[in-house]
Amino acid sequence: MKDLVIGVDIGTSSIKAAVVTLRGERIGTASEKVSVIRSKDGFSGQDMNVVWEVVASCINNSMRAAKVSGDAIAAVACAGQGDGAWMIDKTGKPLGQAVLWNDTRAGEIVNAWKQNGLLAKVYAKTATALWPGAMAPIMAWFRDTNPGVIKSLGTVFCCKDWINYCLTGEIATDRSDGTIPFTNVETRRIDHSILKDLDLSFLDDKIPAVKDSFSVIGTVHNGAALKTGLLPGTPVVTGLIDVAANAVGAGVVSSGQALLILGTTSLLAASFGESPRDNRTIGATVLHAVDKQWLRVFGAQSGTPNVDWMAHGFNLLTDTKDGKIPDFILIDKLIETSPAGARGVLYHPFLGGERAPFVEPNAASGFFGINALTNAGDLCRSVYEGVALSAKHCLTEMDFAVKKIAITGGGARSDVWCRIIADVMNCELVVPEGEELGIRGAAITAGVGIGLYTSYEEAAHLIVKEHKRYFPNPENVHIYDDLFPIYRGLIDSMKEYWGKRKAFLEKHSVYG
Repeated sequence: MKDLVIGVDIGTSSIKAAVVTLRGERIGTASEKVSVIRSKDGFSGQDMNVVWEVVASCINNSMRAAKVSGDAIAAVACAGQGDGAWMIDKTGKPLGQAVLWNDTRAGEIVNAWKQNGLLAKVYAKTATALWPGAMAPIMAWFRDTNPGVIKSLGTVFCCKDWINYCLTGEIATDRSDGTIPFTNVETRRIDHSILKDLDLSFLDDKIPAVKDSFSVIGTVHNGAALKTGLLPGTPVVTGLIDVAANAVGAGVVSSGQALLILGTTSLLAASFGESPRDNRTIGATVLHAVDKQWLRVFGAQSGTPNVDWMAHGFNLLTDTKDGKIPDFILIDKLIETSPAGARGVLYHPFLGGERAPFVEPNAASGFFGINALTNAGDLCRSVYEGVALSAKHCLTEMDFAVKKIAITGGGARSDVWCRIIADVMNCELVVPEGEELGIRGAAITAGVGIGLYTSYEEAAHLIVKEHKRYFPNPENVHIYDDLFPIYRGLIDSMKEYWGKRKAFLEKHSVYG
């Protein structure tokens, strides 16, 4: 039996593919950049055909790098950026650009839904707080501003679903991408009353069928085989949203585990077995790829960009052939001159507003507590601690017991930052071995789909290994427990002034 699979990770700015062995080893990889189109303020899109061409190229190049041909590949599965709206017309062709998850054109629609109680009504059914880049408000925007698109619409789905359609000609989504924004957490099925609530009933027959993430959606057709180098008839497994793929790739496949992706966003996803029940209208909830598991997902707006800003703002940079980049050796040395709590300096990591664990587009970053004794190490440490406190804020609002957190992303490379996070969150922290966990999660899903593994749990046990482990320092935990209420209290106090700041900037035409 063939035992090589291809996992594809379709990110917002880059696409990656790898040929992966049964033991999870990547024996051939390929990656290419893909452009985001920002045609107007608040608009964020991609050319759907370009994304398909890049995926096909990466699949082909990954096999070349592995020195294998299409007849060696047992199956393919994709993980993809979630949410947004990837639309095809009734002939199966792209209906304009894809609208991405970080598009904000529907911001006023979301605000109106918040004011008239619709957000809370939808949250009661879905345990997901809608934001402008979710499919529902995007489709409402087209309904109100471009009804011609609605008239021509054949299907609206997510990124990896479009690629599956290009590979197989089949229209479907998986349960992780299919959860937001129309799945009822009680029934685990599409709830058409939500469409009615939001005046989106025209989507009743435009939403694809929902399959298990590990289902075989179809096989590679002749045209896709020519582009990708895969054999016609190669099984294509439905795949999953990127956060679920990263969870699988990190071994977060059972209740009581969580994943912290410390990258451009700081995203916390906790795995649990029961449907969530609360009325806080915070965060998102998706069905995990793993049977009977949910992922509660809180994605803070800014993670590592806070460190990039700090490094450039404080000139903590080093020269490379690609230009100046943050000098993390210097930054870590500075941070280690400052004690836990940064001598009372607090930093709020809201460079681009905030979306979790509270929604406030006007939120801005800021330092609190600077005095004559404050030094550069304190400021740097407070930035690291601020991102960690944001993650703790997310976990606190989830109100969910977590025994262990797996951490991935660029921030996981910093030993200093990982130690701070373990202390702030008072939780065991594990850095999984290897990189490209989204590809690993997609590859595992492909393997489960064709029977190479009996379950996600078996695959995780076989493949996922531990690189480093951090345990909280009780002395520092006590310090951060005292600091956290100040961090939260300042947020409550600043909300009024964030709004006044926005009004000031608008009045004086000052860029903020």
